[in-house]
Amino acid sequence: MFGIAAGLMILVWLAVYKMLPELHPNFKGTYKELMRSVAHLARTQPILQLASFRGAMAFGSMCALFTTLVFHMEKPPFNAGSSVVGSFGLAGAVGALAAAKVGKLQKYMDINRIILYSLLIVIGSWGFTYFAGETYWGLIVGVILVDLGVQSSHIMNQTNYFLIKSNAVNRLNTVYMVSYFIGGSLGTWLASIAWQQAQWGGVCFVGTLFGVLALIAHILFAEKLIYLKASI
Repeated sequence: MFGIAAGLMILVWLAVYKMLPELHPNFKGTYKELMRSVAHLARTQPILQLASFRGAMAFGSMCALFTTLVFHMEKPPFNAGSSVVGSFGLAGAVGALAAAKVGKLQKYMDINRIILYSLLIVIGSWGFTYFAGETYWGLIVGVILVDLGVQSSHIMNQTNYFLIKSNAVNRLNTVYMVSYFIGGSLGTWLASIAWQQAQWGGVCFVGTLFGVLALIAHILFAEKLIYLKASI
């Protein structure tokens, strides 16, 4: 699996090198001033703040699953090795490929509704992962759904904050992606603790909790931000 990943990264690098245009920076100043401007965006852009929190929680939920899946599957009834567990990444790819089409849904519904449904899919995936977690089909469905929900919400989160009128697009993305991977690290850490304390049930609780926190934040603040933006 690591060899396949390394090969794919090389192919992606070649594609990026050949196909993406070279863009020159539009920021004039020192590196310290640049970092201050990133912090300023993080403090003053509520749409970015909400997107970053949703992304962090959703990614944390997915990391909770993939981090501990090998521990779960090396025990009965699976007794599977790391190669079998690694192949579940291919199941997740199905969800990721499906999520790539999510942008077309904007013809029929707004961004916030798509994000709402995406987070519900993330939470729902843990139902399969918990109640059918002793079967291959339950874990496969759970992996596909969590990847679909996380990737869909991720795409819509980025679409949301890229609509902010600013020439600091890369800095907006910096705030989001740093938050995103902090959430993933937190999900990994808490899931490992949950596994030690309560095994698979504890992991499912952590993953569900992350999804619920993202959903609560979305319900509480998304519509308020729309109203705030319209009133400015």
